[in-house]
Amino acid sequence: MNISMNKIFSKKNILFVIKSIERGGGAERVLITITNELHKFEDLNITIMTFRTYENEYPTYLSRVNLKEGKVSSNFLLNFWKSLLRAKKIKNYCKENHIDTVVCFMKESNIPGVLSKIFFNNQARIFLTVHNDPGKEFSTMHRILARVLYKHADKIITVSKEAALFFTKNVMTIYNPISIRNNESEANEEITDNFENELFIKNDIIISIGRLSHQKNQSLMLDVFAQVEKRNPRLRLVILGGGDLRGALEEKIKKLKLTEKVFLLGVKQNVYKYLKKSKFFLFTSSFEGLGMVLLEAMSLGIPVVTNDCSSGPAEIVGGSVSHLPYDASFLKDKYGIRVPFNNTDEFVQAIEWFENDLESYKKYSDLSKDRARDFDISKIIKEWYQILR
Repeated sequence: MNISMNKIFSKKNILFVIKSIERGGGAERVLITITNELHKFEDLNITIMTFRTYENEYPTYLSRVNLKEGKVSSNFLLNFWKSLLRAKKIKNYCKENHIDTVVCFMKESNIPGVLSKIFFNNQARIFLTVHNDPGKEFSTMHRILARVLYKHADKIITVSKEAALFFTKNVMTIYNPISIRNNESEANEEITDNFENELFIKNDIIISIGRLSHQKNQSLMLDVFAQVEKRNPRLRLVILGGGDLRGALEEKIKKLKLTEKVFLLGVKQNVYKYLKKSKFFLFTSSFEGLGMVLLEAMSLGIPVVTNDCSSGPAEIVGGSVSHLPYDASFLKDKYGIRVPFNNTDEFVQAIEWFENDLESYKKYSDLSKDRARDFDISKIIKEWYQILR
């Protein structure tokens, strides 16, 4: 009996806080991957707290607390007040459940997490995670709040080294993980929709995955493809993901007369079976935290052509935090092709080079797999375990 009780009390109680685990979000998927792996350690007790639920969520078998909040507001003062209410609830939960460490995912939970320490004397360690380039994602007011509040956290964990440069205290980088075994397993599933299956069989597919938003910059992607497809009638562009800009993108597709060449296939529960059947991956984001979809494509040996945006892509394909000048040529980097930021002409040149150089295509397919192993969950989870113990 005493031995059993000692084992129970020797466990570390960890609370992960995130706005939701809605399917489609990159950070949400990362949280599920990390918590499922941490749950395997017998000396960790993992709980997830969310602010709201959605019909289509990532599955989790872990203990979950939901605050059951309503609709989202864009009013800053209202959101700050809501953050204070969340902070109180986080502190109370931590006290009642003897939480040792709170890990907050993204800015919506970072603010209430650190406020629970400042205003309500939360005794748990507070770890904040930053999943985008804070210099680009944060509004002016949020940048001010981050400068003032984040320094009170016990750790700030960024998902890229470039993003870490925004902060000056208690900052470290842990790259977001992928599960290569899971990716390869799901990639073996068949595409059951007849139209989609024929589309991938009969054509050379350029694929992209991401929320249809200004950040993901699919408008640039369409401009690039409009030039590339003229030289190869077998090329098709497939974009997986949903979002507010779907209507605007459909209008642009019509304007560019690409309705039979570009396909918005929406959100897919299994993106890997589409990736596996694609020729290469196109990434045009204006900014990122890391760029998880690049790694997911690379894990299956799909060569990538990426915008040289901040932050993450340069670290993934080149191991660098420096960027190319706009007027530079595209770079045949260590593990993928990097294009000067938003340079349409160089995107076109890079894709055409890939198409015409089969030897280099095969080389980058192999290098992609090699690089993806550096981000596998089996490696990254050790870094998480170390800081949580």
